[in-house]
Amino acid sequence: MKRDDRDKLVLGSIITFIFLIFQLCTRSIPNNYYQNGINPLIDPIERFKVDQESGNSIVRVKNEDASLAVPFLDKINKFWYVGGQPQIRNAEYIRLISASNPDSNGLIMSNGIGDNTINDFEIIMKFKISSNKDQINTKKATSSSEGLVLLITPENEFLTTDLHSTYSKRQYEINSGGILPSSTDLMGFPKNFPGLSLVLDCYQNDKSTITSAPFFDAFINNDPSKYHYDRFSDGKDSNIIKLNPNHIKLKDSMLSGDDVELRLIYLESINFLKIDIKYESEGNIWIELYQSKNPLFVPKNPKTGQRFIGVGALSNENPVNIDILNIQTNEFHWEGKDESIEESFDYVQKVQLFLQKEFGQRVTMERDEFIKWKYLKAQPSYKHTENTRKSTKFKKDKITNQTLPTRIARGLFKVVLYVLILAFIYLATVYIRVTIRHIKKRNNYNDGLLPRYV
Repeated sequence: MKRDDRDKLVLGSIITFIFLIFQLCTRSIPNNYYQNGINPLIDPIERFKVDQESGNSIVRVKNEDASLAVPFLDKINKFWYVGGQPQIRNAEYIRLISASNPDSNGLIMSNGIGDNTINDFEIIMKFKISSNKDQINTKKATSSSEGLVLLITPENEFLTTDLHSTYSKRQYEINSGGILPSSTDLMGFPKNFPGLSLVLDCYQNDKSTITSAPFFDAFINNDPSKYHYDRFSDGKDSNIIKLNPNHIKLKDSMLSGDDVELRLIYLESINFLKIDIKYESEGNIWIELYQSKNPLFVPKNPKTGQRFIGVGALSNENPVNIDILNIQTNEFHWEGKDESIEESFDYVQKVQLFLQKEFGQRVTMERDEFIKWKYLKAQPSYKHTENTRKSTKFKKDKITNQTLPTRIARGLFKVVLYVLILAFIYLATVYIRVTIRHIKKRNNYNDGLLPRYV
């Protein structure tokens, strides 16, 4: 090979190397960082700290109107409805169902007074499930009632509507879109109650189910006239939309009297839903049960824009005590800004940084995705079906715990790998050229008999 050809090969290799470095480094950084004029070399968490110090950040604000803590009666009398047969001990607990009262139900629900307009929020419910002494003595401590549900719903009038006559029940069904007020199958609530339902099932009705109780399921119902929850199959035969394909097994210690916390995080602004659980026996650790991967809108009251919190429990022939110890509702807002700005893309960017810093989760929503999401939420007739989820495509980054430096490091690792491959190819070509040169040299000294080596 001539010197000019060799120089061209080296120059081409250098250009290819520089091109690969540029491509891999730019791919390891989210596109929206460039679009918004943000320095991509600064970690999002560091940017969040700068914003926080300057007072320009997302903050967690406790919503007292949608929270419950001791003394319970002060809050319940003002902000909550009560249904069924719960027992309230003002300085201790709200016992939704009792081990001494089989085939009963109890529930509480925010009544709409005060601030129930929650869009980006977190709800933490602390509860306890325990058997009474005679069950423990007769080795029936594992016997359990049907279960417990945490609801985020656009409707709460069934607790205050007069339903004594057939006419009034029928009238309510028509006005509510088909809700069956006499049903208690959804852990104390009507089986076709609208909204997001987080079901902690404590009793295995369907014996063919592989997963043993207790287990968790999440459902969403946008049309009570069409969809319902089926209690006798543990939700398997329901036509309601089930978010998790299979039952999610919960720890058996949940039925032994330990304090348990269930956490719901919903950020409507960036289409993010996350559900976690914390067991007293496991320490101060949140264990993820579910996280959304599809467009998911939790319905709100079409007239007022409110979302109501409901908690219910249902007993059977093997009842236990299910006590609510605390409900804390926090909202997320842009500090120092009017809430009207929370409909803007600037707010969405802030929420993404907050989500990564506070919960270690990265979700990237581009501007065009934000516009599509706003359009979906604004449609009054928007229905959440499997077909809708499959047909609506969001180019959302895969949720990951990796920080930006980690992603750049992975990109550099790829660069090094490509460099090694190029070096191997270059050395291989050099070896081939040298070998060909030696063969030609031997052929030049061949006298027609045997090769002579010099």
